[in-house]
Amino acid sequence: MSSKTCNKTDFEIRILKCAPASALERIYRSVGWYDESFSQEALEKICKNSTLFAGAFINNEMVGMGRLISDGVSDGCIQDVAVMKEFQGLGIGRAIVRKIIEESLKLGIDWIQLIATPGNEKFYASLGFEPMKNHTPMLLKKN
Repeated sequence: MSSKTCNKTDFEIRILKCAPASALERIYRSVGWYDESFSQEALEKICKNSTLFAGAFINNEMVGMGRLISDGVSDGCIQDVAVMKEFQGLGIGRAIVRKIIEESLKLGIDWIQLIATPGNEKFYASLGFEPMKNHTPMLLKKN
């Protein structure tokens, strides 16, 4: 599939209950997030165990994804917004985030946060996100 044959109207965002591990692996590899320790079973759980999982499709091939992890009541965290390199810049990531927000609000989840990768702050700001004042993201240090 060539990104040259794609424009903004050629993709669709779907909320999924499950996604093939091979599709997630392909997307993660494309953006440099793949970890060789991931098992096929673990990759399948990523979609199944998320509160919301959005897949972006071009010609029925998943080329992007994003998900929401939540308590299902009020708080949610957007994770893993990723679009395969050759399809970036077409509005797919923006559409994924908007779909996750829309579906989250339908569920009553209205406190939505994310951690932006460096350099993507303006992208998320354009979607209504802002830095959380007086908060610092923290990560458990692995020994």
